[in-house]
Amino acid sequence: MNEGLLSYGSSPAKNPFNEWARENMQAAKYESGMDDSPMYIDVAFNKEKHTMELQDVGLNGLYISDCNALIEIAQILDRSETKELKQRASELKKTLDQIWDQETGLYLNYNTKVDTLSKRISPTLFYPLMAAVPSNKKAKQMLSHFYNEDELGGEFILPSIARNDPLF
Repeated sequence: MNEGLLSYGSSPAKNPFNEWARENMQAAKYESGMDDSPMYIDVAFNKEKHTMELQDVGLNGLYISDCNALIEIAQILDRSETKELKQRASELKKTLDQIWDQETGLYLNYNTKVDTLSKRISPTLFYPLMAAVPSNKKAKQMLSHFYNEDELGGEFILPSIARNDPLF
């Protein structure tokens, strides 16, 4: 956890192959699967926390969605983990609401080092929709970006970063 929300990271580990990308920003980017994304430009790596200094909307949306799926499985199997999973998902949903930006109508990644929301728009900002996090009103605001041809819409929908981003 990075101040209440998840961030990609890389912790120290045995390194028999002497791989240079461990416990650093590049290793954390590799964990995201989007290591060349402009989302991570100007984001620092915190060696004490072993994480990027970025609360990642996509990662948190995936985690909540995973909790929801595991809750369904646990209920079918009548397992005791249901309560814990519901609590985890609920806590992250509440904390994710803290990085909702009314001006843009999106949950935005939050840079914990410089205490600011990142205005870079990428498809991962829509992952909270999979987890049923936003209200219907918020979901409609979010989808206005999804279909906006200057951002993510158009003939070839969902580029890795918004078309109007200087690094597109």
